[in-house]
Amino acid sequence: INEFGDNADPTRTAYRTLGVSPEILLEKLLCELHRVKFKRNRNDFAEEIISVERMIDAYKKKYFTKIKFSDESLLVRQILNLIPEKSNLFISNSTPVRDLDNFGQTVDKDIKVYNNRGASGIDGITSTAIGIAMDSKQPTVLITGDLSFYYDINTLVNLRNVKSTFIIVLINNNGGGLFR
Repeated sequence: INEFGDNADPTRTAYRTLGVSPEILLEKLLCELHRVKFKRNRNDFAEEIISVERMIDAYKKKYFTKIKFSDESLLVRQILNLIPEKSNLFISNSTPVRDLDNFGQTVDKDIKVYNNRGASGIDGITSTAIGIAMDSKQPTVLITGDLSFYYDINTLVNLRNVKSTFIIVLINNNGGGLFR
């Protein structure tokens, strides 16, 4: 969907480009759904998602006890179990965010999870986490890799302005294997 009709598809896999405003297209789709009286109980949908998440968590728990994964892979699971209520979890790009996606589990805790994508993927990670801690005044845990940490190391001077617990979990994994 491109309101100007440009075929800006770097993958060259688009079958067709719709030259329409996304807002207008969605408005027309919603009108059509209302016309055909499409309704779905949102509670049922949420319950389906929760049910699937529980099944996935149970499978992960069973599977992870049988196979030896690296400590780095399971680090996110351990932190999710240990992080206190009303905390922030800032997860860095590359390996840490993939570990959260692959090995993390649903926790019944009130925590906020953050991530950002810098221009190079590694810039500003620590700065953003410190900013979140300063603004929220809540305990914050940053999980970051060595390259992201070193890239933004000068921001550590700002830790003196953080009035809550701030924990950095630094994974020294030789750049996440980026240069292999």
